[in-house]
Amino acid sequence: MTRLGARHALAKGRSYRCLGEDTNVTPETNSIMSVHAPKYNDVEIVQEFVDDVISVLRSHYVNYELVLVDDGSTDDTIEIVRQLLSQREHMRLIRLSRHFGQEIAISAGLDSVIGDFSVVMLPDTDPPSLIPEMVEQSRSGVGVVYGIRRNREREPLLIR
Repeated sequence: MTRLGARHALAKGRSYRCLGEDTNVTPETNSIMSVHAPKYNDVEIVQEFVDDVISVLRSHYVNYELVLVDDGSTDDTIEIVRQLLSQREHMRLIRLSRHFGQEIAISAGLDSVIGDFSVVMLPDTDPPSLIPEMVEQSRSGVGVVYGIRRNREREPLLIR
């Protein structure tokens, strides 16, 4: 079995290939791109976030997955994610038994991704459009890539 085949077998037989006539795939096709995001009561932004991430992944990568980690949401976030899961094969959901906090949710996502490259995204602050640039920096030999916001004047002082 090939490296790619073995990884797909680990993902319970699901195929994350998204090839289509409308895609412009240029990076190496033998690597898998994983994006995962902790979710906690994000009913208002989950649909837009998923659409934005999938759009970026589909236009830049052949093999990819989006893993959402629910950190014990008490609103309708899970219902929306379940609807999205029924429409998309390249998504997975991990549900934590209760609210553990963002760090534990990120760790759970890192433990489950199958990609050669993994991007952690915070849905309310991180722009999916930066995914390709960060992956290219990693491919060029940088071990760990992280983003720092440049313009933070509009944010409350406590968040800066």
